[in-house]
Amino acid sequence: MSGRSRDNLLADARHAWDTFAPDIPGKASLDFEVAINNPLMEIIRRVRDRSADLLVMGSHGVSPDRGTGMLAAQCVRRVPAKVLLVRDRNTGPFKNVVACVDFSEASREALDAALRVAAQDSARPPHPARLPAAVEAPALPVVRARRGARVRPGRTGSR
Repeated sequence: MSGRSRDNLLADARHAWDTFAPDIPGKASLDFEVAINNPLMEIIRRVRDRSADLLVMGSHGVSPDRGTGMLAAQCVRRVPAKVLLVRDRNTGPFKNVVACVDFSEASREALDAALRVAAQDSARPPHPARLPAAVEAPALPVVRARRGARVRPGRTGSR
């Protein structure tokens, strides 16, 4: 990439930042940095360099009802910190919080985070939701089949 192209990208990013969400309190005091790199690798590097224990990122996916976008999903799996995904449909403070619990260490941490978010936003205390598949039927095998493949009785693995 030529120096001029890089300078243009940096100038465009700075302009986008300056005009982005001007109504968010405290935004002006934040450090703004631009990286031209693989987005996932750069996020992982920044989280590690700063010893971050939480990464907060927006998640919009292909469409609002079709799940998480690819970068957000990769961050959930690979970033060495907790990841909080924020959907674009939420506005204002949270009013009701649900915490899914399967009695694992990860769900204990999720419940702890849900309690803190609820307290911060003056929401109702979290509604714990037990995940029955992990608790009531732990011995049942998980069967994954490719689209169009036949699943035969008694077969629990994939080929």
